[in-house]
Amino acid sequence: MLTKLLSRQLKRCNLSNRANNIYRHYSIGSTTDGRIIFQEIKDLSLGEYHQAADSTLENMTEDLERFFEKNSLNSCDVEYSSGILTLQIPKLGDYVINKQPPNKQIWLSSPLSGPKRFDYYRGLWIDSRTIDSAGQITNVSDNTLHDLLAKEVSKGTRLPFQFNK
Repeated sequence: MLTKLLSRQLKRCNLSNRANNIYRHYSIGSTTDGRIIFQEIKDLSLGEYHQAADSTLENMTEDLERFFEKNSLNSCDVEYSSGILTLQIPKLGDYVINKQPPNKQIWLSSPLSGPKRFDYYRGLWIDSRTIDSAGQITNVSDNTLHDLLAKEVSKGTRLPFQFNK
C-alpha cells in the first residue's frame, strides 16, 4: 500500500523516471551550482582515490605529529583513524579532515575557513570551485588542502609550518 502511494506521489511530481536512479555528484557532469566536473576528476577510479586519500591523510598526520613534537606543542593533538584525521589546536579549535568515498573527495571542517571539499585534480587535493572553465586552477597556493591547512596551523601555533608533499 505504501509503495503504491509513493509511486502515485512520484508520478504526480513528475519524478518517476528519476526515482529508480540515484545520481552521484560525478554522474551528471556538473555540480548543482552548474560548475563543470572535469573528466580527470570523473575518471579517478575508486581504488586510485583510496590510495591517494589514504596516503595524503597518513602523511599529513605524520608531518603534524613531527611538527608538534619538534616545537613542544603538547597542547596540540592530531589523530588519524578509519579515514578521519582530527586535529586540535587550542587557539583555533578542532579540525576534521575525512574521506568521502561516494564523491571521491576529502572534506575539511575548519574553525577558521569553514567547510571545504577537495577533489584530486592534477596530483593535488584542490577546491574544485577554484578551477576555471578552461581547467586552470586559480591561485593554487590558497586552494589546495595542504596549503590551506598549513596556513591555518601556522596561524594557530604562531610558527611557520609546511607539509612535506
